[in-house]
Amino acid sequence: MGKLGCDTCYRASQLDVSADTAWLSTEWSECKIAAYGNTTTKKQASLRKQIYQHRNSDAHKSAKNLLKKRCANDTAEAVARQAEQHVDVTCKVFCTAYYTAQADRPYTDHPELIRLQQVNGLDLGRVLHSNVTCTDIVNHIATQMRQSLVDTITSKKCCMSVLIDESTTLSRLSCLVVYVRATFDADVGPVTFFVDMVELHATDANETVAAVLQCLAGHGFMEEFQKESWVGLAVDGASVMLGSKCGVATQLKRLFPLLVSWHCFNHRLELAVSDAIKSTTQANHFRIFLSLIQMLKATANENPATWPQKLPTLMSAYRMTVHKTTGITPNMAMLGREVMLPAALIARPPEETTRTSVQFVRDLRDALRDTHDKVRVATQATARTQKRYYNERSKQTPFQQGQLVWLYWLRPPHRQKFKKLQKLWTGPWKIERFKTLLVVLIKHTEKYSSDCTRRSVIAVQLTFRGRNGYPTRH
Repeated sequence: MGKLGCDTCYRASQLDVSADTAWLSTEWSECKIAAYGNTTTKKQASLRKQIYQHRNSDAHKSAKNLLKKRCANDTAEAVARQAEQHVDVTCKVFCTAYYTAQADRPYTDHPELIRLQQVNGLDLGRVLHSNVTCTDIVNHIATQMRQSLVDTITSKKCCMSVLIDESTTLSRLSCLVVYVRATFDADVGPVTFFVDMVELHATDANETVAAVLQCLAGHGFMEEFQKESWVGLAVDGASVMLGSKCGVATQLKRLFPLLVSWHCFNHRLELAVSDAIKSTTQANHFRIFLSLIQMLKATANENPATWPQKLPTLMSAYRMTVHKTTGITPNMAMLGREVMLPAALIARPPEETTRTSVQFVRDLRDALRDTHDKVRVATQATARTQKRYYNERSKQTPFQQGQLVWLYWLRPPHRQKFKKLQKLWTGPWKIERFKTLLVVLIKHTEKYSSDCTRRSVIAVQLTFRGRNGYPTRH
């Protein structure tokens, strides 16, 4: 009969823990347990007795506890290694996204860069590989870097300047672009960084001031810090920004006494260059070249595959455009007349009566129709923007019961030689009551007669007139 051993004690003795393995049973771990007795029955009974005693011994229990601890440690180490590997892969993906933004590359390059690194043998995981994810990663990195700069500026109490400029988004909404310039490291020098783009509900000075203060406070520049460290404000030359009575700079100076405002040098340079080009006829060729470049760029972005076929249409549109310098179109300057286009090329008819078999003619016709469609869409968007701007600035004159008003009463002239001398405004009339929001009951203060008329007819108050004596529009 052979010798016995304990698998638990053996596996515990193989661990690299000398202090704990000293309490193990050497006989059982090295398979040295032999049977004793003359007969087989006695030998089997002796082995069963030794197994029972070893199972309840402290050495065997120590071996079991040692294996259990090691198994738990292995699980924890495996989880830690997996987490470390995940963090390492995420860092590599973040570095790739940061390179995409720093190199001013489109976010669509991110998946290709990830695929290239995987071909070179790098492990970049299976997630965070899309261009949408790249956008989120860049936004997160920008937010963290901006917050780090703000914390450094506020902790060191560095003096700062704020640059603001009004712009328009792709959805034709007014917004305010806010930059901050500060020096927190003498070796690096002044640093200008983007803070935020704030949507404006109105373009007046009060709304702009509220938006600037809310933006700075939302990014960590508290009011106490602004009073101590806000020393500069750069704006454009609009009256809303630099108005002497209630402009943005004037209102901010009342709140922050250390603030100094000035007209932005970039805006000054742009205005100077624009005036110089307008007064210099030799620069007309350069302006024409820039206009063509911008038109080509817009056409190539919208039609990346077929933009060469759009060149005839593009040049036709350019030749029909009035130049600011000459005041006429290139067609009028070269041909002495304007080029007339059929109405079917400007707007698609309900039914095509003729079929065109020439491919060039079909392409030219479709290109002209698409161009005019884009012009109509842009014109409608501009009209909506102008209407919104007008509604924001327009103020309706309030009317109240008992108020004296003038009544615009256009009567047909009878037996009057000079029509321009006809009196169109009568009154004063007194508002008796409002029947509806549009219908008002008025009474003449001298003739004591009542008349029921629409509110839109009552244009001005008795004590308010517009410029040159004419009523303002409501």
